[in-house]
Amino acid sequence: MGKFLGGLAAASAAWAIVYWLVGPGTAGRDACWELCGEGTACVEGRCAIAAPEPEAPAVAEDEGDSKRRRGRRRRGGRRGADGPAGDGDAPFTPVNDSHVPQFSSAPVNLDKYEGSERLDDATVDREMNKLVPKFQRCVTAAAEASDEDLGRGTLRFKIRLGPEGKILGVSVTAPASLQVFGIVPCARKTVYDHRFPRYDGPPMQVDFSFDVD
Repeated sequence: MGKFLGGLAAASAAWAIVYWLVGPGTAGRDACWELCGEGTACVEGRCAIAAPEPEAPAVAEDEGDSKRRRGRRRRGGRRGADGPAGDGDAPFTPVNDSHVPQFSSAPVNLDKYEGSERLDDATVDREMNKLVPKFQRCVTAAAEASDEDLGRGTLRFKIRLGPEGKILGVSVTAPASLQVFGIVPCARKTVYDHRFPRYDGPPMQVDFSFDVD
Protein backbone atom coordinates (compact mmCIF):
# COMPACT_ATOMS: atom_id res chain seq x y z
CA MET A 1 0.00 0.00 0.00
CA GLY A 2 2.85 2.33 0.85
CA LYS A 3 4.45 1.62 -2.53
CA PHE A 4 1.15 2.38 -4.28
CA LEU A 5 0.84 5.70 -2.52
CA GLY A 6 4.42 6.49 -3.29
CA GLY A 7 3.89 5.75 -6.99
CA LEU A 8 0.72 7.83 -7.02
CA ALA A 9 2.57 10.74 -5.48
CA ALA A 10 5.34 10.45 -8.08
CA ALA A 11 2.82 10.34 -10.94
CA SER A 12 1.04 13.37 -9.54
CA ALA A 13 4.32 15.25 -9.38
CA ALA A 14 5.08 14.31 -13.01
CA TRP A 15 1.67 15.50 -14.16
CA ALA A 16 2.19 18.70 -12.23
CA ILE A 17 5.42 19.34 -14.14
CA VAL A 18 3.69 18.67 -17.48
CA TYR A 19 0.79 20.92 -16.48
CA TRP A 20 3.22 23.69 -15.58
CA LEU A 21 4.93 23.36 -18.99
CA VAL A 22 1.87 23.15 -21.24
CA GLY A 23 -0.96 24.37 -19.11
CA PRO A 24 -2.14 27.83 -18.10
CA GLY A 25 1.37 28.65 -16.88
CA THR A 26 2.64 28.83 -20.48
CA ALA A 27 1.72 32.49 -20.82
CA GLY A 28 4.73 34.08 -22.42
CA ARG A 29 5.68 30.83 -24.23
CA ASP A 30 4.40 29.84 -27.69
CA ALA A 31 3.06 26.43 -28.66
CA CYS A 32 6.36 25.58 -30.37
CA TRP A 33 8.35 26.00 -27.19
CA GLU A 34 10.14 29.00 -28.67
CA LEU A 35 12.09 26.70 -30.96
CA CYS A 36 11.28 28.54 -34.22
CA GLY A 37 14.33 30.32 -35.62
CA GLU A 38 14.75 33.62 -37.46
CA GLY A 39 12.48 33.97 -40.46
CA THR A 40 9.93 31.48 -39.10
CA ALA A 41 6.89 31.75 -36.88
CA CYS A 42 4.89 29.35 -34.75
CA VAL A 43 1.60 28.55 -36.47
CA GLU A 44 -0.76 26.05 -34.78
CA GLY A 45 2.11 24.34 -32.97
CA ARG A 46 4.38 24.16 -36.02
CA CYS A 47 7.25 26.35 -37.23
CA ALA A 48 6.34 27.95 -40.56
CA ILE A 49 8.10 30.50 -42.78
CA ALA A 50 7.09 33.94 -41.65
CA ALA A 51 5.37 36.20 -44.17
CA PRO A 52 7.58 39.18 -45.16
CA GLU A 53 6.61 42.50 -43.64
CA PRO A 54 5.14 44.94 -46.16
CA GLU A 55 7.60 47.60 -47.25
CA ALA A 56 6.84 51.19 -46.40
CA PRO A 57 5.53 53.09 -49.45
CA ALA A 58 8.15 55.24 -51.12
CA VAL A 59 7.75 58.92 -50.37
CA ALA A 60 6.93 60.79 -53.55
CA GLU A 61 9.64 63.24 -54.51
CA ASP A 62 8.57 66.80 -54.14
CA GLU A 63 8.01 68.22 -57.60
CA GLY A 64 9.48 71.55 -56.65
CA ASP A 65 12.68 69.93 -55.35
CA SER A 66 12.95 67.86 -58.52
CA LYS A 67 12.66 70.92 -60.68
CA ARG A 68 15.19 72.78 -58.62
CA ARG A 69 17.72 69.99 -59.02
CA ARG A 70 17.16 69.65 -62.75
CA GLY A 71 17.39 73.36 -63.23
CA ARG A 72 15.28 75.54 -65.40
CA ARG A 73 15.35 75.16 -69.14
CA ARG A 74 15.36 78.39 -70.94
CA ARG A 75 12.92 78.85 -73.72
CA GLY A 76 14.27 79.96 -77.08
CA GLY A 77 12.70 80.98 -80.30
CA ARG A 78 13.67 81.83 -83.82
CA ARG A 79 13.77 85.53 -84.41
CA GLY A 80 11.43 86.63 -87.11
CA ALA A 81 11.41 89.58 -89.43
CA ASP A 82 10.25 91.92 -86.67
CA GLY A 83 13.15 91.03 -84.39
CA PRO A 84 14.19 88.60 -81.67
CA ALA A 85 11.62 86.39 -80.00
CA GLY A 86 12.30 84.10 -77.12
CA ASP A 87 13.48 84.25 -73.49
CA GLY A 88 10.44 86.39 -72.85
CA ASP A 89 11.85 89.40 -74.71
CA ALA A 90 9.58 91.81 -76.54
CA PRO A 91 9.76 91.79 -80.36
CA PHE A 92 12.37 94.07 -81.92
CA THR A 93 11.00 97.56 -82.51
CA PRO A 94 12.86 99.77 -84.99
CA VAL A 95 13.54 103.43 -84.32
CA ASN A 96 10.69 105.70 -85.33
CA ASP A 97 11.95 108.27 -87.84
CA SER A 98 8.56 109.35 -89.16
CA HIS A 99 9.16 112.91 -87.90
CA VAL A 100 12.49 113.22 -89.71
CA PRO A 101 12.15 115.04 -93.06
CA GLN A 102 13.84 113.57 -96.09
CA PHE A 103 16.58 115.45 -97.90
CA SER A 104 15.27 117.80 -100.54
CA SER A 105 17.28 119.13 -103.44
CA ALA A 106 14.83 121.95 -104.06
CA PRO A 107 16.53 125.28 -104.89
CA VAL A 108 17.23 127.61 -101.95
CA ASN A 109 16.16 131.25 -102.07
CA LEU A 110 19.45 132.98 -101.28
CA ASP A 111 17.74 136.35 -100.84
CA LYS A 112 16.41 135.19 -97.49
CA TYR A 113 19.91 135.02 -96.06
CA GLU A 114 22.25 137.94 -95.61
CA GLY A 115 25.50 136.09 -95.04
CA SER A 116 27.38 133.74 -97.34
CA GLU A 117 29.21 131.60 -94.85
CA ARG A 118 29.24 127.83 -94.81
CA LEU A 119 30.89 125.25 -92.59
CA ASP A 120 34.22 124.07 -93.94
CA ASP A 121 34.85 120.41 -94.70
CA ALA A 122 37.02 119.87 -91.63
CA THR A 123 34.22 121.08 -89.34
CA VAL A 124 31.63 118.94 -91.09
CA ASP A 125 33.84 115.86 -90.94
CA ARG A 126 34.54 116.43 -87.26
CA GLU A 127 30.83 116.69 -86.45
CA MET A 128 29.88 113.65 -88.52
CA ASN A 129 32.66 111.58 -86.99
CA LYS A 130 31.09 112.25 -83.59
CA LEU A 131 28.10 110.25 -84.83
CA VAL A 132 30.06 107.20 -86.00
CA PRO A 133 29.74 105.33 -82.64
CA LYS A 134 25.96 105.83 -82.80
CA PHE A 135 25.86 104.53 -86.37
CA GLN A 136 27.76 101.48 -85.16
CA ARG A 137 25.17 100.92 -82.42
CA CYS A 138 22.42 101.01 -85.05
CA VAL A 139 24.18 98.24 -86.97
CA THR A 140 24.97 96.23 -83.82
CA ALA A 141 21.32 96.28 -82.73
CA ALA A 142 20.28 94.99 -86.15
CA ALA A 143 22.95 92.28 -86.12
CA GLU A 144 21.77 91.03 -82.72
CA ALA A 145 18.18 90.92 -83.94
CA SER A 146 18.99 89.10 -87.18
CA ASP A 147 19.48 85.35 -87.61
CA GLU A 148 21.82 85.97 -90.54
CA ASP A 149 24.94 88.02 -91.13
CA LEU A 150 24.17 91.50 -92.34
CA GLY A 151 27.05 91.54 -94.77
CA ARG A 152 29.06 94.53 -95.86
CA GLY A 153 27.98 97.75 -97.44
CA THR A 154 27.94 101.53 -97.24
CA LEU A 155 25.39 103.92 -95.78
CA ARG A 156 25.33 107.09 -97.88
CA PHE A 157 23.93 110.25 -96.32
CA LYS A 158 22.54 113.36 -98.01
CA ILE A 159 21.93 116.09 -95.48
CA ARG A 160 20.41 119.57 -95.71
CA LEU A 161 21.88 121.71 -92.91
CA GLY A 162 20.44 125.07 -91.81
CA PRO A 163 22.44 128.04 -90.51
CA GLU A 164 21.15 127.48 -86.99
CA GLY A 165 22.97 124.14 -86.97
CA LYS A 166 19.70 122.22 -87.27
CA ILE A 167 19.13 119.44 -89.79
CA LEU A 168 16.46 120.38 -92.32
CA GLY A 169 16.38 116.98 -93.98
CA VAL A 170 18.37 113.75 -94.25
CA SER A 171 18.19 110.74 -96.54
CA VAL A 172 20.13 107.49 -96.26
CA THR A 173 20.64 104.93 -99.01
CA ALA A 174 21.95 101.43 -98.27
CA PRO A 175 22.19 98.00 -99.91
CA ALA A 176 19.30 95.62 -99.29
CA SER A 177 21.26 93.66 -96.68
CA LEU A 178 21.52 96.82 -94.54
CA GLN A 179 17.91 97.90 -94.96
CA VAL A 180 16.81 95.58 -92.16
CA PHE A 181 15.96 95.87 -88.48
CA GLY A 182 15.80 99.64 -88.49
CA ILE A 183 19.36 100.48 -89.55
CA VAL A 184 18.31 103.26 -91.92
CA PRO A 185 15.70 104.86 -89.60
CA CYS A 186 18.19 104.70 -86.73
CA ALA A 187 20.90 106.39 -88.80
CA ARG A 188 18.52 109.10 -90.04
CA LYS A 189 17.30 109.96 -86.55
CA THR A 190 20.88 110.00 -85.25
CA VAL A 191 21.81 112.70 -87.75
CA TYR A 192 18.60 114.65 -87.23
CA ASP A 193 19.09 114.83 -83.45
CA HIS A 194 22.63 116.20 -83.78
CA ARG A 195 23.31 119.93 -83.66
CA PHE A 196 26.03 121.38 -85.84
CA PRO A 197 27.80 124.70 -85.23
CA ARG A 198 25.90 127.80 -86.32
CA TYR A 199 27.06 129.85 -89.29
CA ASP A 200 25.89 132.95 -91.15
CA GLY A 201 24.69 131.82 -94.54
CA PRO A 202 22.09 129.82 -96.48
CA PRO A 203 21.35 126.10 -95.98
CA MET A 204 24.10 123.84 -97.23
CA GLN A 205 24.30 120.26 -98.45
CA VAL A 206 26.44 117.70 -96.64
CA ASP A 207 27.41 114.33 -98.13
CA PHE A 208 28.78 111.60 -95.90
CA SER A 209 29.31 107.85 -96.08
CA PHE A 210 29.66 105.18 -93.41
CA ASP A 211 31.12 101.76 -94.25
CA VAL A 212 29.79 98.62 -92.57
CA ASP A 213 32.39 95.86 -92.46
